[in-house]
Amino acid sequence: LLHMRDTAFDLIEQEGGVQYTIDNFDEDYNPTEIAFRIFGTFRVPLFMSSPDAGSLLLLDDNDMPMINEDTPWVDIPFEVLIPHSATAENPAATIEYGHGLFGTKGQIESGHFATFMNTYNYIFFGTDLQGMSDPDETAVRDALSSGKFSAVQTMWDRLHQGFLNHLVMLRMMKTSFAQDEMFGPYIKADEAHFYGISQGGIMGSVIMATSPDVERGALGVLGQAYSFLLFRSVDFDPFLIVIRVFYQDYRMVQLLIGMAQMPWDRVEASGYAHHVGSNNLPGVTPRAVLMRAAIGDHQV
Repeated sequence: LLHMRDTAFDLIEQEGGVQYTIDNFDEDYNPTEIAFRIFGTFRVPLFMSSPDAGSLLLLDDNDMPMINEDTPWVDIPFEVLIPHSATAENPAATIEYGHGLFGTKGQIESGHFATFMNTYNYIFFGTDLQGMSDPDETAVRDALSSGKFSAVQTMWDRLHQGFLNHLVMLRMMKTSFAQDEMFGPYIKADEAHFYGISQGGIMGSVIMATSPDVERGALGVLGQAYSFLLFRSVDFDPFLIVIRVFYQDYRMVQLLIGMAQMPWDRVEASGYAHHVGSNNLPGVTPRAVLMRAAIGDHQV
């Protein structure tokens, strides 16, 4: 993931910064709290066999991720919400949002978020976490239904691209989008944060540990490691049913998930949480993180 980050940022710098397109925006989405709801795409180097769910990382002779020669760039959808409190005289800091299990960027539209944004002057923005977003759920189910557990590799591979997209989006909001002729004046370009809930809380440690552009974060109802929390989670039940069609001995299922933790470490909190506050990765400074637990949580 660090190799992908550094390679992508070098290519983006050669392109003159993160390129983005605003597809549409509206001013009537939430007249009380939100001034602008914005939809667009931003360009990210593609390290996958295709941009679609079910794809795999492309690896070079050293087993390191490499750019897709046929499709070197991909347009990634994003959404931004700017509250009424943000003005040219009072620009708002930005918060990248991490959505829940197999969710989408649209979760930033939750009503209480709008009130929070307008009350405390924050801009929310988000994109789907490829690998564990809505389109990936079918790919994961299909992989498990094949009876070949290793086919779930697509999830771990695509999470690499998903996290890269989030790192590039953070850079975009602090640079090129903050210079947008129409929306840039509302953005406080030198202050960006991360907020994730459930899956977003779990995965937030990866972003906090690898992004050079985020100041601090809040992680809600989080946990780690996946191999530990899955068997405690009601959300795992539908996937467990499929797995047990092919692996009926429950001890084998435990072994499979335990083995799966090794590739998962590359793209979940267990591989990165110890790099957030100290022991930082290259290019990253120590960050403060607020963790908000939920006692008796039956999902995480």
